[in-house]
Amino acid sequence: NGRHDTERMIQRQDGSSLWVRIHRLEATERTVSGVIEDLSSAVEALVTKCRRLDLLEQRWSYINASTGLADIGLWNIRPATGECWFSPSWFTSLGYERDAFTHSFDSFAARVHPDDLPHVVAAYEAAVEGITPEYRVDFRLMRKDGRYVDFEARAQLVPFDGSESETILCGAQLNIADRVDARRLLEASAAETETAMNRLRRLTENVPGAIYELRMERDGSLSFPFATSGLGDLSGLSDDTVRGDAEALFRAVHPDDLE
Repeated sequence: NGRHDTERMIQRQDGSSLWVRIHRLEATERTVSGVIEDLSSAVEALVTKCRRLDLLEQRWSYINASTGLADIGLWNIRPATGECWFSPSWFTSLGYERDAFTHSFDSFAARVHPDDLPHVVAAYEAAVEGITPEYRVDFRLMRKDGRYVDFEARAQLVPFDGSESETILCGAQLNIADRVDARRLLEASAAETETAMNRLRRLTENVPGAIYELRMERDGSLSFPFATSGLGDLSGLSDDTVRGDAEALFRAVHPDDLE
């Protein structure tokens, strides 16, 4: 007795199947009254949605595999609520299993090098407040083994779930340890070269006359990669002029002596 709804698949005469919902409105000992509702459209829409979800899940698995190989982590944060999300590749880039700790800004901040945290927060606030067009910052994160690794993060604000009033910051995080190591080696090499050149200049400044290296470039132009101050003294030109324009020295030579 009473109202009762149930869903059933029925077999039609042509052999096709049809999902229906049976609404039993009233029942007595001898009669039952009700309504049969055709659910074909609803079921078809649900199947389509499930297929789309399956496709999205498949595509997401491809993206996650690709970003994992490239050591790229994906993330987002809702400024209005503080909710965060980190992709599986974000965790693996730090040596963790996926979802190894809470998806939160505090979990992220706890792993940022203390010297880098202030400018990471400042860059985030500037991006959220619209002061900068994007979030872009380099910083160090602690891996599971305790080592700090250099990363670069970029992100942009986009509408959240189609909303016109709320945004979400979506970004990617790239391991740049090799780039930073190469830059540090280059800077160290340049510093060593400059130190050696200064030492050489000090040793050669008291040599009578001048010591120089003249180089002809591929385009035929001339330059002095190295020259003591004596070269300028001999020509009457400043050291900066000689080093910046080797042709100036030849213009100072008497025409009869050029050959």
